Amino acid sequence: MSKKILIIDDDPVVVKLLHSRLTENGFAVLAAGDGIAGLKQAKKEEPDLIIADYLMPRMDGFAFYKELKHDPTIANIPVLILTERAQMEDSFRALGIEVFLTKPFMMEGLLSKIRQLLGIEETAEPEEEPRRQSFKKVLVCGTVRYVVQDMVLQLQGVGCKTQMATLGMEAVTRALEFDPDIIVLDVAMGDVPAHKVVTILRQMPRMLNKVILVYHYFPNEGVETLSPLENMGSEDYKSSVCMAAGATEFLGRFNPTDFLQLVQRYLFPGQ
Repeated sequence: MSKKILIIDDDPVVVKLLHSRLTENGFAVLAAGDGIAGLKQAKKEEPDLIIADYLMPRMDGFAFYKELKHDPTIANIPVLILTERAQMEDSFRALGIEVFLTKPFMMEGLLSKIRQLLGIEETAEPEEEPRRQSFKKVLVCGTVRYVVQDMVLQLQGVGCKTQMATLGMEAVTRALEFDPDIIVLDVAMGDVPAHKVVTILRQMPRMLNKVILVYHYFPNEGVETLSPLENMGSEDYKSSVCMAAGATEFLGRFNPTDFLQLVQRYLFPGQ
């Protein structure tokens, strides 16, 4: 029987992508949008594992964890907390939470922690149905948390190895260290404008023929970003400057429903 995992997160993008990847790996998946609904689901369904976000409406991850542990009927269910606040490690441990993962996370790392908590051997992954696998190395560079996370999970879902960067100079450094086949770059990168990142990379011999795909996604006011936004000029202007500097293609505004379709010819060349 498949192990049952309950996801508690108010971000529908994260829930959708986690649901897809976990079911692909043989798990039965349930979902709830906040801690209160999550407690009800946990009591009703008795999952084998709970993955809960820290920042949620009505009841956050801390409160959820405490309520869970006070109920003897569900207190033994292991909980993996997802958090965007890596510096809160001591606070988590003081509460008794030993298993947590910082967003944005790598899917391989999440699956590894899940298998550890459920006592599943790393080599005992369920066989997946044959599907196209890319095996490309992709560096995803962006300023908006959920956009970067979405791209990473989608790319990992088709077999890509991924790394992330949130600042312009970090993108340059990661590109040199990781040597990706494809670089996906936000035109609104902070600290160093995206077109300068492209220019720097194109001046390096081993980066001359790399695929550099640029996109834009300027968030609504109040949406969390991973780095300061580069605000000079419109997205159209910044994308045109990036293209002039040597970017391969401008993908337009990020849309999770067509992202893979837009990049598939670079992921699966000749197919």
